[in-house]
Amino acid sequence: MDLIRAMISVRFVWTVLFIFVVMEISSYGYIDPRAHVDVFYLLGGAIGASGSSIFLFCIAPILPFGTAFATDVEDKAYPFWIVRTGIAGYSSSKFVAAALSGFLSIAAGIGLFTLIMSFFFPFFIQINSGNPYVVLLEHNQPGAYLVLIMIHFGLSGTLFAGGAMAVSAYIPNKFSVVAIPVVVFWVLMRVTSIPGIPEILQIGIIVQAFTGTTPWAAMLNKLVPTLLILIALFGLFLTKTRRRMLNT
Repeated sequence: MDLIRAMISVRFVWTVLFIFVVMEISSYGYIDPRAHVDVFYLLGGAIGASGSSIFLFCIAPILPFGTAFATDVEDKAYPFWIVRTGIAGYSSSKFVAAALSGFLSIAAGIGLFTLIMSFFFPFFIQINSGNPYVVLLEHNQPGAYLVLIMIHFGLSGTLFAGGAMAVSAYIPNKFSVVAIPVVVFWVLMRVTSIPGIPEILQIGIIVQAFTGTTPWAAMLNKLVPTLLILIALFGLFLTKTRRRMLNT
């Protein structure tokens, strides 16, 4: 039921459309009639634009299901489910559904942007990026490149959707659930940017950039920190949910 609410819903569809619109606007400045512009060049501009990255990675992934627990608290519905599924089952369901919806919203938004733009621009002409996945373009594998980019940035969405769920256990207010993960991200980005901290531990790079010299190293460097952070966030969510239920 949570997966249906998270991904087969109007909120999810609207989120994907909003992501597409924001990417479309961000990529407009990269369109140059005098240059050989392809879809991947525009995709890099749409994702890398400073004005759009906050919405794409920090806010949009929360919208489909990140506020679900706060909604349950407002409706006083969570005890009804917990007494039937158990605290761990309820918490796991909410957290996993939120993380998956955050992942798929970004991945689907990137996929939709690529599909629509391919009707107006060549799919791939030349290499315009220096990220580790560009090796796939050098071997004429644009499809694999696109899939890895979707996975890479989709994982960023899981962090903020999971973070929003953790926040909602402590502050079940929808506005706070959306705003606090963004504030925490900015603070951690400043703190972890101190010289001497490895790139793999810098939250700004984990969310918005790449590390590693090969596609698989880049994916591993993205996946491992993301999973560790998600485990910590789930622990916070489960602990607070258990306390809230016992108090109830």
